[in-house]
Amino acid sequence: ILADTTLNLPDFRAAERTFGLVTQVAGRAGRFVKGGRVIVQTYRPTSPVLARAAAHDAEGFYADELAARRELGFPPFSRLLRIVIRSKDASRARSAAAELAGRLAGTATVDVLGPAECPIAVVSGNVRWQVLLRSADAAPARAALTAALAGWKPAAAVYVEIDPDPVSLL
Repeated sequence: ILADTTLNLPDFRAAERTFGLVTQVAGRAGRFVKGGRVIVQTYRPTSPVLARAAAHDAEGFYADELAARRELGFPPFSRLLRIVIRSKDASRARSAAAELAGRLAGTATVDVLGPAECPIAVVSGNVRWQVLLRSADAAPARAALTAALAGWKPAAAVYVEIDPDPVSLL
């Protein structure tokens, strides 16, 4: 398997997904009487994630991942609320995302991350931008978003999607 495909995704769960994938493949390869072998291709052979997976060290991976997420303030040490703004018109999507991020700025208990183009920027002809809200608890992020959306009318053909506790940031 080419581990870099998932390991390099711009998503805070990329390491978790990569560890799970390598572990799952290794488990399936070892099911038969003869056993099996897993070959992992990577440009990052010294990656701690791959080293933990190769050693079947789930506890070590878990400890490393929790420490990294604590340091960066990502779940489970915070709550995320993802707002995706999409439009077939790229400038409208970008402008709406910037406007919404501006309306959210200055909220004391909420970090506003973005706006940024989504890692998968175009889906079904729609250009997508995202704004992330990060807070210790979900309530402040919801309140900030509710206040920002009050009275805000994005341009025509601009759509806003709200994803609390997103599974993926892609």
